[in-house]
Amino acid sequence: MIKFTIIFTKIFTTIFTIIFIWINFFSSIAFTQERLVVGKTYDIKERNALEEIKERAEKIDMKKVYLERKNKWIDNVRVSPLPTATVDKTRAEIPWGVAPKDIVDKHGKLLYQKGFKFNPLKWLKMTFRVFVINEEHLDWVKPQLKPMDRVILNMGNLAQAREKLGRDVFILDEPFQQKMRVEKVPSIISQENEALQIQEVFTGLNNENN
Repeated sequence: MIKFTIIFTKIFTTIFTIIFIWINFFSSIAFTQERLVVGKTYDIKERNALEEIKERAEKIDMKKVYLERKNKWIDNVRVSPLPTATVDKTRAEIPWGVAPKDIVDKHGKLLYQKGFKFNPLKWLKMTFRVFVINEEHLDWVKPQLKPMDRVILNMGNLAQAREKLGRDVFILDEPFQQKMRVEKVPSIISQENEALQIQEVFTGLNNENN
């Protein structure tokens, strides 16, 4: 009899506990629902994040951004303004190179040791001329250009120079300026035998950078 009473008590306690949990559960739902409807309610009007990003992107002038970055890059690589030639002058320069490592032939035979100084014009032939100019020299250089010639701009607007000449125009950077021994503009660079011939030309045009 005592054993039965203990079992019955445990069952009753378990059932009561379950009922109590369920009552609390439904009470919390009812309370939550009641809280949701108390006072004024408003629709959420937050914009879709993707739509907002798209709208902002459409307002960006990508052409302007590209030009700004391009001009910044040009300013970073461009050398300082070179002086303008005041007299006609021609000089010869050898564009010496130095082997950065041992140079071997296809059989592994050493041709030149690292550090060997050489003149590349002994083996290479420039089949074109290089004109180094400022923007003010565009009208002067245009009738002189041959199809294979190269134009390098020291100072001026690169896009306008390309449009006016109808060909590629490049920026004069420090490595080229030092390698080709360019000192003044305009200069015409060509090959004479195994040396560079650098012709500085006086055009009579004024240059504020003098």
